[in-house]
Amino acid sequence: MSSTAWLASFPKSGNTWIRSLLSALELDTDPDLNSLDAGRGHDRVDGWLGISLSDLDDSEAIQIERRSWASADIQIPGYHRRKTHHPWILAADGFPARWQPAGARAIYIARDPRAVAVSWAHHNGFSHEEAVEGMGGRSEWRGKQLHPHLAHGGREPGSWTDHVQGWRDQTDLPMLFLTYEQLSAEPVTSLSTIASWLDIPTDEAACVRAVERCGFTRLAARELAEGFVEQASLDRVFFRRGRTDSWREELSPELADRIEQDHGPLMKELGYLN
Repeated sequence: MSSTAWLASFPKSGNTWIRSLLSALELDTDPDLNSLDAGRGHDRVDGWLGISLSDLDDSEAIQIERRSWASADIQIPGYHRRKTHHPWILAADGFPARWQPAGARAIYIARDPRAVAVSWAHHNGFSHEEAVEGMGGRSEWRGKQLHPHLAHGGREPGSWTDHVQGWRDQTDLPMLFLTYEQLSAEPVTSLSTIASWLDIPTDEAACVRAVERCGFTRLAARELAEGFVEQASLDRVFFRRGRTDSWREELSPELADRIEQDHGPLMKELGYLN
């Protein structure tokens, strides 16, 4: 049995916002951006296991990681939330790399890939074109300054369409699928749905307080005042704009067209294109 709950997304799609909301909801206070996981973690091997993966090949490493994810869950009550940006792909042993035994579940948040491209480029210091090419699966970001938890094992996020469909359509774990735009338009309802999915007791008033504490302006101010460990570079803020349509002001029409060509069917399915 495993009580892992994956919080999965392509980078810059709202994963950190959800983690902030859940922290504010559970603690009934402003979230501490540098302690969002409250004893939980990311999708790396847990340090308590006392094993270094540096001398293992990818096949061995993923087996150790899976064991650490499942075993660590018994140390805290409720679901053990783990952030991941890795794609839902098969490992060498034929099991999904982020596979967990019965009991685990997942939340996936998708975002308009035109907005993702702009935010992802800013976060890592890429050009917009580099971000679009990588999201289209035509190039890799290997060797660039990705965040360490993405660069580990060479498992970049890859194509945006493949990433979203891989997680959404897998049948190994129960899945709650939502979009950044849905979360932005109906934050209280969305948070209530997420809390219910994770068996977190709550009510509407508590969700309203959490949403107020995690408004974009407040999170950006906290980052400036306190710093943020997940910030890729000191000269590039993590909480940049947060709007659902800011890509219209920043992304060239040519690159927007290229994204629509690359991901049009899924974008239409999710309501991003008419």
